Amino acid sequence: MVSLNTAANAEDRKADELALSYIGLCVKPVHQPTILRCTTSNQAWTTLQETFAAKTFARKLQLRRDLNSLKMAISFCLSPGLALAP
Repeated sequence: MVSLNTAANAEDRKADELALSYIGLCVKPVHQPTILRCTTSNQAWTTLQETFAAKTFARKLQLRRDLNSLKMAISFCLSPGLALAP
C-alpha cells in the first residue's frame, strides 16, 4: 500500500512541476521574479492572482484603458464586451 501512495505522490509532484513550469513560461519575463520563489503551481497562481487582481476602482479603470489600447483587427470591436464587464 505504501508503494502505491508513494507512486501517486511522485506523479502529483511531477504534474505540479509541469504546471509550475507552464505558468513560468506563460508569464512575461518582467513578471517572472514575482513567482521565482514559489515552489508549487498553487503558490505561483495565488501570488500572481494577488499581485494582478483589480482591487481598486482606479486599477479597474487602468486595466480597461489598457484593454482598449490593444491593437486588434479592424473588424473586431471590443466595446460590446466591455459594457458587460462589472
